[in-house]
Amino acid sequence: MTDELTTDLAQFGSLRVISRTSAMHYKGASKTAPEIGRELGVDTLIEGTVQRVRDRVRIRVQLIDSASDRHLWARSYDHELKDVLVLQSSAARDIAEEVEGKVVSPPADARSLNLHPVEPAAYEAYLKGRYFWNKRTEDGLKKSIEYFEQAISQDPKFAAAYAGMAGSYSILGSDVLPARVASAKAHVAAGKALDLDPTIAEGHAELGLIEFYYDWDWTRSEQEFRRAIELNPNYATAHQWYGYYLAAMSRFPEALEEARKAQQIDPLSLSINTTLAGRYRDLHQYAQAIDLNRRTLEMDPNFMPAHIALAATYEDQGIWSQAISEYQQAVAISQNNPIALASLGSAYGHLGDQAAARKMIARLQEASKHHYVSAFDMATVFAGIGDPDSAFKWLEKAYAQRESQMAFLNITRRMDPLRSDPRFADLLRRMGLSARPASN
Repeated sequence: MTDELTTDLAQFGSLRVISRTSAMHYKGASKTAPEIGRELGVDTLIEGTVQRVRDRVRIRVQLIDSASDRHLWARSYDHELKDVLVLQSSAARDIAEEVEGKVVSPPADARSLNLHPVEPAAYEAYLKGRYFWNKRTEDGLKKSIEYFEQAISQDPKFAAAYAGMAGSYSILGSDVLPARVASAKAHVAAGKALDLDPTIAEGHAELGLIEFYYDWDWTRSEQEFRRAIELNPNYATAHQWYGYYLAAMSRFPEALEEARKAQQIDPLSLSINTTLAGRYRDLHQYAQAIDLNRRTLEMDPNFMPAHIALAATYEDQGIWSQAISEYQQAVAISQNNPIALASLGSAYGHLGDQAAARKMIARLQEASKHHYVSAFDMATVFAGIGDPDSAFKWLEKAYAQRESQMAFLNITRRMDPLRSDPRFADLLRRMGLSARPASN
């Protein structure tokens, strides 16, 4: 309910709506409204309860002034569960009236105009799918696909479930699933979502990610990201992913701005905070990157991407002992995740420890017998140890397989030893990317 009400409220463009993932940190918390308001930077809080009895659902909602802890408004809504999307849309409009003083009409093609009754079992499965999707772990994403499939089997016209499935497959591609497998499934799901509802922001964002990660259609990708943000300016993930695209195009100031927007909407997201730290790193704002990664790890010391991002920031500055330490923690925490192994192996190579780097290559080769290991990850280690022929062999495999990491080829600093080689320029040309000089 929180996820869907947040999405509906976000249709009112004049409101800045904190995302579900950040809001849910306060579920059951003992903090006061003023404390929560200060931490999230918001003026107003929405509290509510949901009661379900068989096929009927009741939502009780109250609006609270975060500064004074004063109740501003309250209302109850009672509907059949199959009409829950209409119920949520009504609640969103009423809350917007109270916050704005009047209804701020969404665009004419807004999502609320395309609602249709949803089978209760389908809706429940979809909500579970979104819950596991938000974990952004391999197990969570695989579980989310199971629930999205259940939702679709119950209601084949449920556009949001198709969009959720597309996102799960896109993220799993190249790291967990072969890119061509993941992109094919993601394409079908995103296309179906948009066929059913051309105004669903999630569907446009997912299609933008597919075009960026796998199809390398840079123009279409940007168009889809911008359309998603136009439809829902409060969709943090769209801003985050658009920032990926802008960074890959070396448009670093714009990328930083999109990452900041994503964090404003979802300030407690581990993924978004790590992404923002990466954009600071792109602009050599290392102090900000280190501080943000450390704060992310305070929220979850076992969040592997933040360890890798922090290590990469140390590596850029030549602080090798701390970089190696963070990479080693990422390997230990993730139990030999291929990305963590490749990151550590690349660092050893750049540091000149050939023996240690080759041990990482051997571990990656062993891991490939049990788990998908991307060719791009292998290439980064060979680039690090100064073996360009092997590196380009693996890069050509990554190119042929359309691996998602190739979208970042032009800005990946681990590839700097290869930039002067004509084969690197040729790869960029075939991908439609313009070469840029090695990083300082």
